[in-house]
Amino acid sequence: MDTLHKNYKSFQLAIIIPFFNEEKRISINSFTLFCNEHPDVLLLLVNDGSTDKTQEILEGIKNTFPDSIEIIKLDKNHGKGNAVRAGMEKAFGSKIPYTAYLDADLSAPFEEIIKLYELLIAKNYDAVFGSRLKKLGSTIQRSLFRHLTGRMIATIIDSKFKIGCYDTQCSAKVFKTTLLQPVTDSSFYTKWFFDIEIILRIKRKNQGFKVQEIPLDRWEHKPGSKINTFSIFVVAKEIFTLFNKY
Repeated sequence: MDTLHKNYKSFQLAIIIPFFNEEKRISINSFTLFCNEHPDVLLLLVNDGSTDKTQEILEGIKNTFPDSIEIIKLDKNHGKGNAVRAGMEKAFGSKIPYTAYLDADLSAPFEEIIKLYELLIAKNYDAVFGSRLKKLGSTIQRSLFRHLTGRMIATIIDSKFKIGCYDTQCSAKVFKTTLLQPVTDSSFYTKWFFDIEIILRIKRKNQGFKVQEIPLDRWEHKPGSKINTFSIFVVAKEIFTLFNKY
């Protein structure tokens, strides 16, 4: 379907998924099953300047579900956060009521974002965030290093901003789309902490921002992550940037 003539009123939820050189981690079967079961959801697949076969794979998925998928192709790599922001600009302009985002490897599977979305609708929250908090009955597969590093970073950041969020970096979040305008106004300052920038930008304009955080039932660390031990130096620099800009 020509995107200029797409009837966005048929969609209740837009899910943004950023991709950068993800050809080996894209689960085509997961996209096929989801699109078949959720025709009222628009998938905004953002190709963030990939140099491998990511675009070819995304176009193959879109050709199967032309009404349910749009591809946003960025001319160069802008970073995950600004790829998500590009998707938010599209969702905001399309006036789709609710917007979410997930990682390309579906470490949090589609059913988790639908669970968050349904809770947001039922409780009339402004946003619902997933967290990778282990609990009885859940399947959260995460390395000890990532868990400990994440807790340390969360503690440092919360000491400054008092967000009160257990897992700010979990890429499974749903928002009322109307809240996203301050997010789309300008590019993010950081690469790793765009999730926090989203929260801070929304809170600046919406003091009564009503958000709930709930533990996911499933989250699985997938091979091929671009984060490694040496990323801690970048993280330290970006925490400094975050503190200076906000």
